Amino acid sequence: MTMTLPGMTPTDFPPGAIGGPVEAQLPDGAFSGLALIAEAPGRDEVIGGRPLVGDAGRRFDRALEAAGVDRGTCLVANPFRYRPEKNRIGCFFATRRRAANDGLDINTDFWPAPAGYVIHPHDADVRHLWDLLRQYKPAAIVALGNTALWALTGRAGGVTKLAGAWQPTEVCQGQVMVTYHPSFIGRKHDPALEAAWTDHIRQAWHLARG
Repeated sequence: MTMTLPGMTPTDFPPGAIGGPVEAQLPDGAFSGLALIAEAPGRDEVIGGRPLVGDAGRRFDRALEAAGVDRGTCLVANPFRYRPEKNRIGCFFATRRRAANDGLDINTDFWPAPAGYVIHPHDADVRHLWDLLRQYKPAAIVALGNTALWALTGRAGGVTKLAGAWQPTEVCQGQVMVTYHPSFIGRKHDPALEAAWTDHIRQAWHLARG
């Protein structure tokens, strides 16, 4: 695993990245049919070497436990394997103008996001996620936040309005349950919102288990 100390930005990382890569957490044994997709690793994920650890990960694990989900039977992944500068996912995207000014290679074949088009080689991480989903064929996929929603459906934002709703995806045959990222839940300090979030995960688990 490659990682950096705070304030260090090695030149061998992709544009906008300061730590990683962090690979997906694959099921320990039999796959439950549930995939849980977040955003990009933060400092704790880079240090721990797996997605959704640290404060956000503990909050996430508590929700999984409350929903009756066995994390070890799930696929847990991020669309991006590297930690973005200042934890800003927009670092991995650029408008056409910014790409031209900064000499960045953007993938305009991908769905655009609010911050522009995904920068190469971060597009390879998204494709890797798609390959994993096609390999594991989850019946249900939980999109934890706007980045996951974008990577799975092409929607540029909308989690607040779509939370708790099922959305189709062209990536694989599964259905996408839209909900919030655990960091968002932590910032809100709203028990009702956290209960709804847990219920979204529970619905996806029930669909996955049939």
